[in-house]
Amino acid sequence: MAAKERRILTIVEKEAVAHGPDDDWTLYEVKALDEAGSHVDFRLKTFDDVELDVELEFEVEHQSDERYGDSFLLKKVKKRSKLQRSVDELRDRVEVLEKVMKDAGLLPD
Repeated sequence: MAAKERRILTIVEKEAVAHGPDDDWTLYEVKALDEAGSHVDFRLKTFDDVELDVELEFEVEHQSDERYGDSFLLKKVKKRSKLQRSVDELRDRVEVLEKVMKDAGLLPD
């Protein structure tokens, strides 16, 4: 895994390993499967109380610590609203149309 990227993972096990002073946060160590269903052989942790056995998208960040070694912090990616998805799709369509029109000489560069 690269320093920071997005991945689809299924969390199959989680264990709370640390808590904030007022229980305002919990750190979980998790085990996960990748999109192909293979076990991810890295130390994974997250502050998100994620559901088990559900495919989710995570932002993955590599962390290295002298005391604890290498691990990857998972941050659950929030789903975009239906409106945001529609705007993104429309933006993509407009970009394609602009390129076609520029290539045909109907729009200036």
